[in-house]
Amino acid sequence: MKNTLNIFGTLILYRNTEMVIKLNKGLKKDLAIVIGNQFSSVKLIKINTLKSQVKTFLEPLKTLNKKNTKLLQKLVPKEFESRVETAVNEFKVVQGLKPKRPLSQYMNFSARKSKETEFTKLSFSERGKEIAKIWNKLELKDKTKFNLSKKEYGKYDQSMSTYQSALKTLKTNKH
Repeated sequence: MKNTLNIFGTLILYRNTEMVIKLNKGLKKDLAIVIGNQFSSVKLIKINTLKSQVKTFLEPLKTLNKKNTKLLQKLVPKEFESRVETAVNEFKVVQGLKPKRPLSQYMNFSARKSKETEFTKLSFSERGKEIAKIWNKLELKDKTKFNLSKKEYGKYDQSMSTYQSALKTLKTNKH
């Protein structure tokens, strides 16, 4: 079954996905808001009570998967279970937009050095120790060579702002 999500006037088609999301405290709060918004037009359900039940349910969880979604659906009357699934799927789509943070100077340096033949023969832990020694001996001006370009940071910032806007849109979207 295909569903659609409207972000910035763009319809995104998605299937019920098996994507697993690692949940942190902020994402749990955001998901509770998104689920609560699905019920803004339903008079039978007290939204604040539902949000607190969702937060309580999510508290011990570390991931959001299909099994946990089914359990979340049990918090609402049977005729409204599809709204919970819709909210979770929309949330997963938006989470898929979140960009990965760019590598730090040290991680760029380490990635390049790890590919050199003298380090490929070492074990992972030995390689890390040797690379760290070399890094600590480098001058500050030599370390700056491993900065990301402004273009790469700009691309990350743009992707992050798109993600944050999509999340904000999803959290304020009332159904």
